[in-house]
Amino acid sequence: MVRHPLLTSTLSAACALWASHARAQAPGDRVLPCPQRWTYDVGETAYYLGPLFVSDSAGDLFWWENTGTAELVAVRDGRTRWRRRLSSMTGPGGFVVNAALMRDNLLVVAFKSTVEGLRTSDGRIVWSRDLQADLSAELRKAKLPKNTELETSVAARVGGALVTATTAGYSGAWLTATGVDGKPVWRRHIGGALARMVADRDRLYGLLSQTSGNEPPIIALNSSGREVVPPPGMPRSDSRVPFDVSMALRGDEVVFDQEHAVTALIAPAPTRCPPGAPCRPSPFMLTVTGFSAGQERWHLSHTVGGILRTELLLLSDRSVLLVDNERVGRIAPDGELTQLCELPADQRGPVVGLVHGDLVVADHRSVGAYTLPGAPQLAATGWVMRGGGPAQSWAVQAAPAGGPAPAALSAAPFVRFPAGVADPTADVAYVQTNGGVTTALALADGTVKWRTQSPAKPVGSWNGRVVVLEPARGQPGVHRKTDAATDTAPTGALRVAQLDPASGAEVATSQPIPTFPLPNGVPSPFAPWGTPFWSDVRIEGDRAHVSWEVIINGGSGGADIQPYGASGRAEVDLKSGAVSLFPNKPLDVRKPSRTPAGLLTATVGRRKFTLLYTATATLTATDAKSGKKLWTIQLWSIARPDRVMAPPG
Repeated sequence: MVRHPLLTSTLSAACALWASHARAQAPGDRVLPCPQRWTYDVGETAYYLGPLFVSDSAGDLFWWENTGTAELVAVRDGRTRWRRRLSSMTGPGGFVVNAALMRDNLLVVAFKSTVEGLRTSDGRIVWSRDLQADLSAELRKAKLPKNTELETSVAARVGGALVTATTAGYSGAWLTATGVDGKPVWRRHIGGALARMVADRDRLYGLLSQTSGNEPPIIALNSSGREVVPPPGMPRSDSRVPFDVSMALRGDEVVFDQEHAVTALIAPAPTRCPPGAPCRPSPFMLTVTGFSAGQERWHLSHTVGGILRTELLLLSDRSVLLVDNERVGRIAPDGELTQLCELPADQRGPVVGLVHGDLVVADHRSVGAYTLPGAPQLAATGWVMRGGGPAQSWAVQAAPAGGPAPAALSAAPFVRFPAGVADPTADVAYVQTNGGVTTALALADGTVKWRTQSPAKPVGSWNGRVVVLEPARGQPGVHRKTDAATDTAPTGALRVAQLDPASGAEVATSQPIPTFPLPNGVPSPFAPWGTPFWSDVRIEGDRAHVSWEVIINGGSGGADIQPYGASGRAEVDLKSGAVSLFPNKPLDVRKPSRTPAGLLTATVGRRKFTLLYTATATLTATDAKSGKKLWTIQLWSIARPDRVMAPPG
């Protein structure tokens, strides 16, 4: 059995990185202290303070304290708003508490075998579930006593549900998804306990506490609880997580989004001693490394001493906030480090997080909030392997009253849906239908509200508008709907468009995004049933991150065609329509084509929606509780023979 260092080790260092790499200050310049906004004293009687969980739009922070009795605490600007006792259990033994802000007015807390929904305004219980009762049938099936003690170890928010990992001794663990209404969504039994579990968009990752050498150490599930399986021909351990799994097993600090990963590692510096000469102990090195597309892009390294905590926080502009003891710095996407400010020497907290642009630092006795230059914001997605860091629960989950929407909710209230996205508030789904066009469906009865006149792939929302990816047409750079007759966009180009949700009318468009020309006879790259063209759009704040890939593997049929293709990325400013392009990468090796990303099932409100597809795609709506069929609609139908695809000429 392998015990993962994540469970027992901590990433610590006294970082001297700043002297050799910081570019904001000349040698000898005095670094300004971080201005303190407020402080909260836990008190002498509290022997443990858990990591801060989350902040709502009003700036309330929620965590738990143990002063002999575990209590959930809400604090605003350093003052206690309310307390609520979590359990009648007392004493230093304690238990693990997990929490996530599901809506701005609903905090979901999980501890022991209890999951509760609480009002954020006063801590009042809205609903409660007893997992001991919910899992009674599974316990009997596993031949465990009815009174087997259950313990919830970790939890993560995935879409509209909180997934908890509840263990029962050595009999493995049950993952249970509980919706915002307190009703169970799905359950899944896994073979062992989890040390860490966090979601990245609609993907759920769990690091197993123990695994054998033949089993992958990380499990990956989709938002429906189904295991994510790599494409045919690839090892089961590949394409499961967007970073090298060995980083997790070493115990590195790891933060990532879908395209970038940053790690920090403490290790002895390599030394070479002459034969027969005495060797002094090797100094320790802190190395921070940035990866993109699986390749190292930059690294910072320096000797360190002492035992101090280092934290990495992934920011919305793709930079990284590095907190080392009292040092606070920002690492640019190209690896350059700028020191921002210094924390008080007595604020060496083991937990840090960003809330409304302030750096919150917590230790066992106090919590403080410090203003940082530029008010940095966390990335909307990402996973921290260890420490406090930019865990999903740190991101603000609702827009401040009268203020702009934070990055974490740029796409709200849309949720992923078969063949598209859905708006639960408006009770409408935006899906692709015949011809690859976007169609607005009423979720109540499946009636069509409107269709686009040309192919378009619905990807999310921004400022109340439906965001789609479509073929570029019209004058490049014009941020409005144009006449197709003036089309001067490059061949094979895309663009991001914004549609009126009521009528489907095009309100704004981006500049064109050049891609890779598809061969003649290949269906539209926006066909939902899959083509050699794959695309993905991630919306964060006022920016849309577009990724695409074309893979032509050649084939038989009398022509010897070598594999070819390309991939690329772009960032789109949704306010102005301006596009920032990254260099395209040629592909000249055979590899599995990506299938269209999307769910086959989704539950929205009290209805469950299922997509069945062979040559014909049919969407069926049923009552989520009774299973009664409500309505069905055909989205598309296509049958095309396989063919050899010649390179574009």
